[in-house]
Amino acid sequence: MRLTHRLQTVLAIIILTVVSVFLIWAFIQGRKESAKEKEREQPIKTASRVSIQDGESVVTLDMATQSKGGIVAARLESISHQEELMAYGVVLQLQNLADLHNSYISAKGQTENATVKLEVSQKEYERLKALNADEKNVSDKVLQTAKATWRSDETNAHTSQRALHAVEGIIRQQWGNVIAQWLFNESPAFNRLVQQEDILIQVTLSLSTHLPAPPSTAWIQTPEGKLVSANLISPSPRTDPRIQGISFFYDIPAKATNPLPGMDVIAFLLVGSNVKGFFIPASAIVWWRGMSWVYVQKAATQFLRREVSTTSPIRDGYFVTTGFAEGNRIVVKGAQILLSEEFRPQVQGAEGKEGDKD
Repeated sequence: MRLTHRLQTVLAIIILTVVSVFLIWAFIQGRKESAKEKEREQPIKTASRVSIQDGESVVTLDMATQSKGGIVAARLESISHQEELMAYGVVLQLQNLADLHNSYISAKGQTENATVKLEVSQKEYERLKALNADEKNVSDKVLQTAKATWRSDETNAHTSQRALHAVEGIIRQQWGNVIAQWLFNESPAFNRLVQQEDILIQVTLSLSTHLPAPPSTAWIQTPEGKLVSANLISPSPRTDPRIQGISFFYDIPAKATNPLPGMDVIAFLLVGSNVKGFFIPASAIVWWRGMSWVYVQKAATQFLRREVSTTSPIRDGYFVTTGFAEGNRIVVKGAQILLSEEFRPQVQGAEGKEGDKD
């Protein structure tokens, strides 16, 4: 009986030992698996392609990566460009001009009718006066009536003439002599304006800017960034109340662009002499932190970011005089990829810090 009890005790101890060993093994295996899972979840670390050289951030990409990303660099193009003066413009609403045209046509018609009536009544009075002088072939009463009609027509003619001159004065005061003459003569140039084939723009200089004479041509930068050649019409007899400077009228063809009346535009007036500089294609520009940049190719596989001015836009790009040198090569395609690559390490570092907090 005692033997049986001892065997049961030994068997129980063995079973407890086996169970304990199994639990310990299972716990250790679970820790190993958890460690492996965390290792799999960690982002794969790649070698940084960004380094600091002479205080500048340099992006290094091998030729294969450049080809895959479509990165293309080209030698800066040296050009000669006429100096430009930036001014502000607004697309004018021409309803007022059309209304004045109608007023002018009406006043001119009334003047012409009054002039014709005056000529008729004056000739009739002179005819009756001759008959009255020839042995009273016409009575004095008929002659007096004819004279009254003539004087009345004369007054109406003078009144209508003054009204016509008043309308002409308003047109000149608001639109200048050139556009006024276009309206008076109904020239093709005026018809293109009122039919919206051409767009009229008022360009205003700042108060501190003075020109001996306005340039005959200018570049107008539309709200969508397009540059359109504009032709000078005349000085403007009025100014933009927001700017208070001297103003000029320029026109551009509507088919080139179609800004709405009241839209603000930027004008570049061609003044001064030609200046040597470089052409920066628009495709080379990237924007970061509200500033414009290009990537200069430092070596076959190295690129550094450099700020570039966009204050002098020209067709398909920008004109710069500083910040670059003859022989520089800039990235004209794929610059956005370099910008993303330059700041990729910062993004990865931010992700790592967030993971540490967890």
